Amino acid sequence: MVSNNSKDYLVRLDHELEKKGVDSVLAIGSSTSDNPELFYLAGCNLPRGGIFVKKVGQAPILIVSDIDLGNASEGNIREVKTYSNYNYDQLLRSDLKNAYNNLISKVFRDIGVNGPIAIYGTNKASTILKISSKLKKSGYKTYVESSPTALELTMMIKSKEEIDAIRKVGSDTCKVIDKTISFLSKCKRDNNKILFKNKPLTVGHIKKIIRTFLAQKNLINIGEIIFALSPQSSDPHYAGVDLEILRESQLIVFDVFPRGSNGYCFDVTRTFSIGKPPTKIKKIYDTVNEVHSNVMDFIDCENLPSKTMNFACDLFEKRGFPTLKSKNVSEGFIHSLGHGVGLTIGERPYLSLHSDDEFQEGQVFTIEPGLYFKKYGGIRIEDTVAMINGKPKSLTQIEKKMTY
Repeated sequence: MVSNNSKDYLVRLDHELEKKGVDSVLAIGSSTSDNPELFYLAGCNLPRGGIFVKKVGQAPILIVSDIDLGNASEGNIREVKTYSNYNYDQLLRSDLKNAYNNLISKVFRDIGVNGPIAIYGTNKASTILKISSKLKKSGYKTYVESSPTALELTMMIKSKEEIDAIRKVGSDTCKVIDKTISFLSKCKRDNNKILFKNKPLTVGHIKKIIRTFLAQKNLINIGEIIFALSPQSSDPHYAGVDLEILRESQLIVFDVFPRGSNGYCFDVTRTFSIGKPPTKIKKIYDTVNEVHSNVMDFIDCENLPSKTMNFACDLFEKRGFPTLKSKNVSEGFIHSLGHGVGLTIGERPYLSLHSDDEFQEGQVFTIEPGLYFKKYGGIRIEDTVAMINGKPKSLTQIEKKMTY
């Protein structure tokens, strides 16, 4: 678990809420395992979830089940209460259907909530609508936020403890990649095929091995591991088919994005081949690597993510490769330059052509230029970096090497 001992995140949250004219925050969920917003606010793992309530300018309250009280006391919130403290059993007996909403209203009355309320937590839309409707009937006003929400803006800035947590997941992730590539490079090769135990090695088999390596580091990949072979890797989202056979000198796009036991994520991609690839492919790889390096030098807190994406596109176009700046592009640089990383791998800031985000100290995000061609496949190089002292510092401690 990662604890924000400085309470800076609550100060930032208050600041963002005040700008929107919001009085209070309600965050709910049946568990924190798939609820990064509640996990972030509580600062601890709550298997049975809980209720987080905070009035702007006041300390928050966290309500949990009695059995989760131990976990909650190790989190960020000093005032932790249980459902028993609010006689929840009596509320259930009195009005089973409305007991949960009556509990929330009771907490609101206790701390003096009276203005607009922002509701957070990764829940079903129907759950939020029901709670919002019940609160309105009880005389409370809910605030409907457009993205970025006050909580998104708060979560976008990482504390030193959070960056260290992401760095730890990154270190373990890079070890998994190193171990995977080492395994592949030691495999026998026959008739252009890569063999394991004298049988052709398949994508399905290598993914099983990667999942084992991840499990040894207490990492769980958030989605399907991308182990894409050329030329099908010309689709950036192509994950690879289990029955595909690995071949010598074939491009491999290896993208892994796991979550660690501390709740934080990492994202890294390496493109390589087992055996020397064609000269044309090497030139494309060198271009992607060069753009990656130039982008790292370009980024600072004075430049916008959208400007950085434009800069990357210009670099590619000067070298003769099409980008998203052109119309109806299906090859070349066909995705954004990066995205935020934290408790998820889809956070702000977004490094896209039309992003309205700004670079700020403490952000963690990816830099992932790539080129994709139906004839050759895809080449992507992705690092996760943190903005430290106004410049991006790579948290991805693994070399960029094409041939093994």
